[in-house]
Amino acid sequence: MKRVYRWLFGVAPYSIELFIDSADFWRWRIRAENRQILASSEAYSSREAALKTANALSNWTGIHVEVEKVAP
Repeated sequence: MKRVYRWLFGVAPYSIELFIDSADFWRWRIRAENRQILASSEAYSSREAALKTANALSNWTGIHVEVEKVAP
């Protein structure tokens, strides 16, 4: 369904965002096209650990990973 949506509208309906929270931990979250947060992760002490999990989720779902460097 998400591939059909992307084909019709040219954008994915969801994205995975990787970011640093206010306590300087890395996290990922899934956002809908309307910017609503659908899921968020636990805190990771390193960017590599958070990115590894986000990439695994991306591979499983086909959702694109976007990296941010600021707190939400």
